[in-house]
Amino acid sequence: MGAATSDPADADTGTAHDEAAVVQLYVAWSGFVGFPGESGTVWSDELEIATGCSGFFVSDTGQIATAGHCVDPVEGRHALVDAFFADLVATGVLTTDEAVSLLDTAYMNWPVEGLDAGSEPERIVYAIQPKAVDGIVIEDPLAVQVVDYRAFDEGDVALLKAEVTGATALPVADADPASGTEVTAIGFAGAVQDVTDATRARASFKSGTVSSQQITDEGVPRTEVSADLTAGMSGGPTLDPLGNVVGLISSGTLDGQSFNFITDASDLREWLTAKGVTLLPAQVPQEDPAPVAATAPVAGQRTTAPAPAVLVGGGLVLLLGIGAVTAFAIRARRRSAPAVPPPVTYPVQLPAAPPRVDGGAAAPVARPVAATPGAPWPGGTVLVAPPPVAEPTTVCPTCTAATTPGQKFCTDCGTPL
Repeated sequence: MGAATSDPADADTGTAHDEAAVVQLYVAWSGFVGFPGESGTVWSDELEIATGCSGFFVSDTGQIATAGHCVDPVEGRHALVDAFFADLVATGVLTTDEAVSLLDTAYMNWPVEGLDAGSEPERIVYAIQPKAVDGIVIEDPLAVQVVDYRAFDEGDVALLKAEVTGATALPVADADPASGTEVTAIGFAGAVQDVTDATRARASFKSGTVSSQQITDEGVPRTEVSADLTAGMSGGPTLDPLGNVVGLISSGTLDGQSFNFITDASDLREWLTAKGVTLLPAQVPQEDPAPVAATAPVAGQRTTAPAPAVLVGGGLVLLLGIGAVTAFAIRARRRSAPAVPPPVTYPVQLPAAPPRVDGGAAAPVARPVAATPGAPWPGGTVLVAPPPVAEPTTVCPTCTAATTPGQKFCTDCGTPL
């Protein structure tokens, strides 16, 4: 079947409809990092940090799909550890190299908790849409509920619920796209917001094709796409020419040539349906009938494939804290972005927490090194004074590992020197 001819007006209608379905997400994390001291675990003061992602409505009653890693508490714990080290680097307690050498140990063994002993860090998810877009339903940041999620290695999808009605929803494809299928990825790129007014940010449209279907080491299907994606777009939809979501933006590589991946379409549809979401029917291609007079498209319905959108460029620049610890960001394989500050109407400021009262040193929490974090928001951390550090020694008093003059932490066990 030949490609349908498209009228520019129809293409604009499709693009505007898609943009009205996309939301920007801010995830605020707060908690305490426990680090090894001479007499046991020492707790930091409260840390706060925000990460940014994208999402899209899958129903008109406020159900939002996004990437699972955007709301995963493991990612929140890692982001708070990043913030802790960023402060130590910024205040001169550690060098960048020293911080990087300790990062894996901290991810694996340092506990990160909320105000109560043993609790998860606090997480609040806010959604907002650009006011300049017609048909939006969230004009000011709105706290939304996390219904459920799958971690990155389990499928990387989450379902949120906003208390709104009349949202513009996108259909999810019935089947996975074939290699060569043209696609358009939509999301709020952090790199774009770095050079524009973040309070008026709009979604970027990135076009490309499906490159391949792949399977991860954990057996999770992924779709490789050639669309030029970047941090902050995680959780945004990737559409075929008919406007069906063929996957949500998930991950990519940062070394050398860029390879970007979205989630599996059939897996996404199955999971959302199992969570009680009533999805819109997927759009199917239709042969063009004999030429007839042009008619106005039905509201909210894509009648033709969209014209290529003008793309907003921008490289992936991920910095961690004042010290620009780019080595942390290079480790990240997910696209949970450095978020920008929310608009001045941000409804809730997290109150200052009272000092943590703990019944004793917490046991180490084992986490796999491979579970690297998303890049945190530079400037989004409420940083505190670093913990006291003992005078340098030539041998670690805990594990007797050799040390060098000026070294602040043992690179083997993480004990302050």
